[in-house]
Amino acid sequence: MMRGLLTLWPSSGVGCHACVCSDWMCQLITPSLTLDDVVRQLAYCIVQFIEKDATLTEAVIKGMLKYWPKTSSQKEVMFLGEIEEILDVIEPVQFVKVQEILFRQIARCVASPHFQVAERALYYWNNEYVLNLIEDNCGTILPIMFPSLYKMSKEHWNPTIIGLVYNVLKAFMEMNSKLFDELTAQYKNDRAKEKKRDKDREELWTRLDKLALTDATNKDRSLQPVASNNANNAGLRDGDGDKSRKST
Repeated sequence: MMRGLLTLWPSSGVGCHACVCSDWMCQLITPSLTLDDVVRQLAYCIVQFIEKDATLTEAVIKGMLKYWPKTSSQKEVMFLGEIEEILDVIEPVQFVKVQEILFRQIARCVASPHFQVAERALYYWNNEYVLNLIEDNCGTILPIMFPSLYKMSKEHWNPTIIGLVYNVLKAFMEMNSKLFDELTAQYKNDRAKEKKRDKDREELWTRLDKLALTDATNKDRSLQPVASNNANNAGLRDGDGDKSRKST
């Protein structure tokens, strides 16, 4: 049905289809719909719009990122697939406009604890056209992706994801070894500083705990003589009262 609608779209109505794409198509593609076949048709429509007018690419990708799923890993996987379909037809000039905001989201997906989300994002590097776009813009994309990739190579629980991450890191190293080495050194330095801050914070809390314990002990000791004096004074008063009663 949706493909049929596309065939009816006027080939000369660039302004008209641009308005439609910007106003409602980006919202329709969000996976609030449960039928996968409907979503696939909408994704197909989006790709056709972009092929018809490449200037729509930026609005479409930013629209999808705006409605990116927050709590559903299944929908995230679907979004990643739809984004890759767009990247298959994107023009290099349009790619440059969205690369930073797009790869910040991809970096978050790579760092996802859900292995299917991370796996789907890492599969981008198996797409030859996307890989060429990444290589042409490695200086911008690598600094965005590196922290997530390096961290996941050490910390991810799934061995398959670790293997894919190493492949991506290797690809980046071959693209720009100098930048890769600089980012590696910077990351290790930042991690060392972070560990030092954590250690200093723990030591500070330890000192504060000891200080609080010392103050509490000193306070208890200072209260003991007062309590003893009060007890003695009470005893003296009782003794004086006994004497007075005997004298009477």
